[in-house]
Amino acid sequence: MAANCMGIDFPLDAFVDTRGTPLQSTVRQGARPFNHDELEKIMAVDGCLPCHDHYEDKIYGNFKLSRERLKTEKDLPCWELARRYAP
Repeated sequence: MAANCMGIDFPLDAFVDTRGTPLQSTVRQGARPFNHDELEKIMAVDGCLPCHDHYEDKIYGNFKLSRERLKTEKDLPCWELARRYAP
């Protein structure tokens, strides 16, 4: 829900939009919102979390390779589930 009564059109807990454009600032030294590339990486993991919910999972050792495999190897055990969640 947007905070329209305050003259803004985004939720108060949003620091950036989906493109990585900052919506708010912070007074904490060194703190910054995620940028577009960082947000893309974060969202890419979302489709894998239903099957691979531990950081130690081998797919995260080389996540770029794992994502490439998912695009081409349709016999992977989690292929169907990941397709439901992947952007």
